[in-house]
Formats: sequence, structure tokens, C-alpha cells
Amino acid sequence: MFRAGRVICEGNSLRGCAFSAIRYNASANASVTGNNCADLGEVAIFVEFGFEGAVLQGNLVDGASSGISITNFDEGGRLATCTGNLLRNLDRPPPQGPGLSGFGIQAEADTAITGNTVDRADGPGLLIGYGAFQRNVLASANLLSDCQFGITVSVAPGAGNAAITNNLIARARRGAIVGMAWDKVVAADLVAQAASYPQLTISGNQLR
Repeated sequence: MFRAGRVICEGNSLRGCAFSAIRYNASANASVTGNNCADLGEVAIFVEFGFEGAVLQGNLVDGASSGISITNFDEGGRLATCTGNLLRNLDRPPPQGPGLSGFGIQAEADTAITGNTVDRADGPGLLIGYGAFQRNVLASANLLSDCQFGITVSVAPGAGNAAITNNLIARARRGAIVGMAWDKVVAADLVAQAASYPQLTISGNQLR
């Protein structure tokens, strides 16, 4: 979908795509619900660039480079809910070559990420913000297991606020909740270091 508003993508079974299963570009008021996506070469579900308003709910992804990306705040992309999705086996090398991949859910602005399950990801279960592009992101009541990082959140200069609450993070290989400046880890344990970043609210998370 390109510059097409109010488009519903619901109940599809999509398998074996070289790139994404579903991609909305500059398409406002998107509804992406109940799709079954497998064996994908890139990010399974994209909502990107100048969109405003998106609902992503109850989708299943099994086997992809990454799961769900809700991004491009730099181009005005904002305002979404991402709820009740199940994402697993996020370990495919992206076709463009080395780069950002292996994440469960990525979001940058005015987005609630709640009640999702991410299992076996080569990157972070949740990737919040990138550089200065972060504002009003809520990550709550998600289950993240067997990921490189449980949650990464931007603490780069200019990055805005985020709340990370009541998530269950199990077997995060390199850290449960980690602060990033672009692609670099700058705060390896934000549970312990949260006081240094007053723009972040971090509470009630269970780390296993």
C-alpha cells in the first residue's frame, strides 16, 4: 500500500516472500490484523514513512529477517498500536546485506506496544527509537524470550521519552533493557542506570 489511506489488511496467509509480507508506505489509518506470515526475507510487516495512525493486532510471524517495523518519525511516521502479535524465529539475513535486522518489534513515535510475544530473535525483542527519533513510546506487558537483547531504547542526544513497564524478559543473551546511541550500547543495564535518564520510565519488569 502506497499513499493509500484507510486500507484494511486482514486474515491473509503469506509465505515465502523475498522481502516483506505486508508493507504500508505513507498510508494513514492502516489496519493490519490477523495475518499469518512465514518464511520471509526481510521485515515481515512494515508501516513506514509519512503515515499517521496504524493498528497492528493479532498477527503471527514465523521466520523472517525481523518482525514488525513502525518507523520513519523523521518523515512524519507516528501514532500506532501494536497489540497481541506473536513473532518468532527472526534470524534470516536481510537481502540488502548486513544491517539492522533480527528485531521483534521496532517503533519510534506515539506508539503503544502491548501484550506481544517475541521468541528467538537475533536482535532485540523490542527496539524503541533510533538516535534522536523517539517520542512517546509505551512498551508494556510484553513477553520476550531468547533474544539478543530484551529491549533496546534510544538514549542518544535528542531522544524523547519512553515508558518500559511490566514486561517479562527471559534469557536475553546480551542484556535485558539496554540504552543505545544509534547502533552503540551506552547503558548496558538500564534497570540499574534508569536514574541517569529522566526521560525514561522503567518499572515492574521481570527479568529471568
